[in-house]
Amino acid sequence: MFKHKDRIESQLPFEIIWERLDNRKAARIKYESNLKIKKKLGSWNTKDGWDERIKWYTESMKPFYSVIYPIWDEVYDEVKST
Repeated sequence: MFKHKDRIESQLPFEIIWERLDNRKAARIKYESNLKIKKKLGSWNTKDGWDERIKWYTESMKPFYSVIYPIWDEVYDEVKST
């Protein structure tokens, strides 16, 4: 996936974090809300913030997965064929 980093990042409307997981056969690509958004969304600990957090999550994950999954399929096919 990392070799597609520029392609992925150019298609997303937000910044993502690439984490190498040393001593594992995996890595992590993630998106986190910034502090300003976190304060606006409230807490997971009370139901008051749940609706806004769920809305943020679903709205954020749609573009994330629409970009990541097609590339993931390509990478999977590449790996599978080797």
